Amino acid sequence: MQACTIRDRRAGDARRIPEFVRELQRVLKPFTRGRCEICIKYRASDAEARLTLGDAWSVRLTRELRDQLTRLL
Repeated sequence: MQACTIRDRRAGDARRIPEFVRELQRVLKPFTRGRCEICIKYRASDAEARLTLGDAWSVRLTRELRDQLTRLL
């Protein structure tokens, strides 16, 4: 399975994380049932993590998805 890495350049403020998660779900949902797993790299001043979403969030890579993720991030 191929991995897609998402880096949120805006994630410095922890209060914005729930909003980012909702927007990411909205963007990914139409492209699920694909073969590309989603890995999220999170970094803040005091923490760092890499999260791999479950199989239900694997996506089909398309130009439309790439464009939407570019606008989101």
